[in-house]
Amino acid sequence: MSLQPDEQPFSPSHLESSAYRKRLLRKLNTLIAVLEVACAKVRRSLEGPDPDIERLTRIHKNLKDTLSVCQKAKGALQRQEQLPAGLPPLLGLEGGAEHFGAPKPVLRPPAEALKFSELAPITADEIRAVDLEDLCRRLLFG
Repeated sequence: MSLQPDEQPFSPSHLESSAYRKRLLRKLNTLIAVLEVACAKVRRSLEGPDPDIERLTRIHKNLKDTLSVCQKAKGALQRQEQLPAGLPPLLGLEGGAEHFGAPKPVLRPPAEALKFSELAPITADEIRAVDLEDLCRRLLFG
């Protein structure tokens, strides 16, 4: 059974499909919402009693940087821009992510890389089931 482009993992060839672009936009909008909530919580924590200013400032910067990359990707997707020429097959490879302003990927130990490579893609139901409050709390306070 062949999956429709809107059900398959990322591939530049699927960007021609409006259903696939809508799916990516939904995912980006969800991620943007999570990042905005997390940024607001960090700001509130910074204004609260006895904040760990160094740690919270670092977290806030990372969240804002990630949010900026997501917003750029969303804008490009909405304008139906094509990916820049010359990107490696996987955006996470050396040089690919930097085209979008993202930091270089973290090199993972082989066991961890294998673990993640065996995981199935995140489903829409899994995204809908996320407790955003809990996720933000865990992002902020480990």
